[in-house]
Order: sequence, then C-alpha cells, then structure tokens
Amino acid sequence: MLGAIGVVVLAVSATACFGGPGTAGSSRLSRAAAPETRVVIRAPVGRPARRPAAIAAHCPALARCRPQRAPGVHPEEWSLMATRTLTCGPDRGGYVRPAAACRALRDLVRLEAHPTKVACGCIVPVTPPSSIVGRVDGKEVSFTIDGCSLCGLPGQAGADAGVLVPG
Repeated sequence: MLGAIGVVVLAVSATACFGGPGTAGSSRLSRAAAPETRVVIRAPVGRPARRPAAIAAHCPALARCRPQRAPGVHPEEWSLMATRTLTCGPDRGGYVRPAAACRALRDLVRLEAHPTKVACGCIVPVTPPSSIVGRVDGKEVSFTIDGCSLCGLPGQAGADAGVLVPG
C-alpha cells in the first residue's frame, strides 16, 4: 500500500515540477511576470557646480540622485544625476505620470531608429549625458539623450525627451 501512495506522490510532484497545467512552471505565467518594457533613465539635474557640496539642485520626486563628476572637464565640475526606472505594461516607475513617460519613451525609440539625414555640429558637453538603457517592447535599447543625439531627429523627439528628462 505504501508503494502505491509513493507512486501517486511522485506523479503529483513531477507534474508540479515540470510545468503541468496551472503550475508556476507554466510558460504563460512566466511571460506575464516579465515586463516587455523596462528602462533605466539617468539625467543631470540643475546646473553643474565646482564641488559636490555646492550643487544647488534638488532630486526630482520618485528619482534616486547622487553627485557625479562631468567627464573630461577641467576644472572639475559636478552635477546631480537623477536615476529613474520606468516599466511599461503596466506603467509604473520613477515618474509622476508614468503612462505619459511610457508614450514618450516608445515614440523617442521609434524616432531614434529612423533619423533624418541632417548633419549636425556638436559641442563638447559640460555635464554628464542623459541616457536610456534597457528593453523597450522586448528589444534592447541603449542611447544618449542630448543636443547631439536629438539633432537630425524630427521635432517631436525633443518633446519626448523633455518628458523623460525634464530640463
């Protein structure tokens, strides 16, 4: 009798472990758990300063901030860098209006993938650049948001960047 009970317990355990219907191993449940769009957006806030203690900017709501030295600038300059995570579908993260940020993100990624053929002359940045890194609709993205990267894109790209990286 114990042998038959052991076989039943083993069969139930195997079904649960190997992803039978309705189990945690189900690929349908696994796909739903991972968002298709999740990015980290980093951007300087306020004006740069000569030392970290002199930064006058305040961290925006829902962001994490820390001082960062501007690369390649002499004398040294520091900026307050805000880091925000944005997840779309469901829309949530480091923005007061995450749905608007998700729309701007998708639009900016679409525009960035199809730049115009305009040649741009760019100056050397004096603050650390803003950046977006992560996945948008399941595709890896990594790009900079500044005057040079927006040059050559349609005008709507600047409006989208303004939502993601308020100036």
